[in-house]
Amino acid sequence: MRILFINDMYTVGGATMALKELLLRLKADGHEPIVCTSVHDSFNDFLDANGIQNLPDGHISVMDVTRRLLRHSSLYFHYRKRQYQAAMQHALELIPQRIDMHSIDLIHTNSIRNDEGCFLSQKYRIPHVMHIREFGAEDFACSVFAPDYYASLNGRCDVLLAVSEAVRRSSIRKGVLPEKVQTLYDGVVFDGFSVKEQNTLTEGKLRVVIVGGVCETKGQHIAVQALGALPEEIRRHVTLDIIGWEGRIYRSLLDCMIHVLHLEQQVRFLGTRDDIGQLLAGYNIGLMCSKSEGFGRVTAEYMYAGLGVIAADTGASPELVCNGKTGLIYHRDDPKSLADRITQLYRDPALRSRLSRNAHRAAERRFSAEINYQKTLEVYRKVLAGAV
Repeated sequence: MRILFINDMYTVGGATMALKELLLRLKADGHEPIVCTSVHDSFNDFLDANGIQNLPDGHISVMDVTRRLLRHSSLYFHYRKRQYQAAMQHALELIPQRIDMHSIDLIHTNSIRNDEGCFLSQKYRIPHVMHIREFGAEDFACSVFAPDYYASLNGRCDVLLAVSEAVRRSSIRKGVLPEKVQTLYDGVVFDGFSVKEQNTLTEGKLRVVIVGGVCETKGQHIAVQALGALPEEIRRHVTLDIIGWEGRIYRSLLDCMIHVLHLEQQVRFLGTRDDIGQLLAGYNIGLMCSKSEGFGRVTAEYMYAGLGVIAADTGASPELVCNGKTGLIYHRDDPKSLADRITQLYRDPALRSRLSRNAHRAAERRFSAEINYQKTLEVYRKVLAGAV
């Protein structure tokens, strides 16, 4: 198969990670993936290094996720809409100049935030698969430049792949027909991961980690507040490491919060890391505090690494984490609820061990990249055969 992928304009995060793994497997199996990106960045370097044709075409997302304070301004909305339209026109003119569209068997759009695959599919009559990897409004408060966008996808996509049941239900509420969208959990490559043994604590410390972009929607402030809410006799035995790229303003707010709560000796920022698989083995608890996570790749990584997972009761987290069996669920807007869960795992090593074993087995069974790849190929074959 010769497959044209349309990637999101933002290449930091789980969506692009999932795409990388899919592209490598397709190429190894003798298929020919081609990728359109918005601009040239490190993702294109990765594609070049792996012999995958790619084209930065300048497209802009049909959903605006930037400048929250201006998002509800009518002038700003129309300015961004004109930008989107101009960028789309440029991309649709450039792509057929650089890529033989008549040789493409399938178009796969990697994020619902980008709709140039819809235009290409209709113009060249090519089957189209689109991934829905996020909620849009619920997680990033996105505004959409195209009217009735979700409903319009029913006639512009052969199938939509939601990364969780929560995302699937959300898309149906917004206008996608139930028969058009199916759930396919993301796959994660677990090569190089070490599995944590949770029977004992290292030097008597309960080591807690939260991985993800350091921004308000990921909820690091809730993790810090929860640490501050722990009973004193427990708090001095708990550390929190925060891993991920940092938003400057939000990082400053976190620093102030840490200072006010006198947690400078217990909270560390480790920045962006490429060795997460090895790092996780050094922790006891992994936190997922996002406002509304569409899937939660890092949750699957916590689980496979054998951490005691504590996740918010929002988004897809309650699907991935079975409360009391593979992890614990807390009330997202209640740091005290999170503190109570941390306390529970600190005091109960048998519970930590049981959750750890169960989580590892569940991640291995449900979220492996190979399982995801085979199910994705099955979707491709059905679409090409006209069976969906």
